[in-house]
Amino acid sequence: MCAIMTFRNWAIFALLSAGAAAYLAWQSWPTLPLDSGMDPATLAAYQAAVIAHWIKFGAIGLGIPLLVLIIGRLACGKRPERL
Repeated sequence: MCAIMTFRNWAIFALLSAGAAAYLAWQSWPTLPLDSGMDPATLAAYQAAVIAHWIKFGAIGLGIPLLVLIIGRLACGKRPERL
């Protein structure tokens, strides 16, 4: 496992997982029905849904690569410097 846990492979995985999280976030973005009024309660609920959406998918997009990096460092340890 340590042979495949290079920084380059981790960076590729991080970009792919961030892209997947961004795609899922885009597909599940909160919507506001057109027939609902523009009253303050509806707008406040929509704004709360948008903030929760940002937090959830931000945690997914950043958390998965960081978790893999931490597990890889714990499993393989730091490699000695190359000469």
